[in-house]
Amino acid sequence: MSAKLEMNSVDAAELPPEIIAQRHALTDSVKAASRAAAACPSVDSDMKVLFGGAEFGKNNEIVKAFTNALHDLEHGLGPNNDIVRNLDNAKHDLEHGPGPNNEIRKLGRRLGL
Repeated sequence: MSAKLEMNSVDAAELPPEIIAQRHALTDSVKAASRAAAACPSVDSDMKVLFGGAEFGKNNEIVKAFTNALHDLEHGLGPNNDIVRNLDNAKHDLEHGPGPNNEIRKLGRRLGL
């Protein structure tokens, strides 16, 4: 498993020093584990793990979610993150009113309101 930890942060807000320190410590730990795995010739880079009859490989959805979570911890949530998009949409609806494709407005039209 690998994580892209060298990307630039998308979080422009100033973070508290303890959060920055935690993110850097996590990144250093993951990088060290990655180097250790790369240095060990017995570790197959395409290794799969069996857990309770379920197989987890590098392209497994759980592994992808974990990798994405590591990235979000290091760099913050990106603009296409589901949470960010939904919060932005809710903010826009509160400031400007719901648009014509808003689910509540669609339901109202179907009910004839």
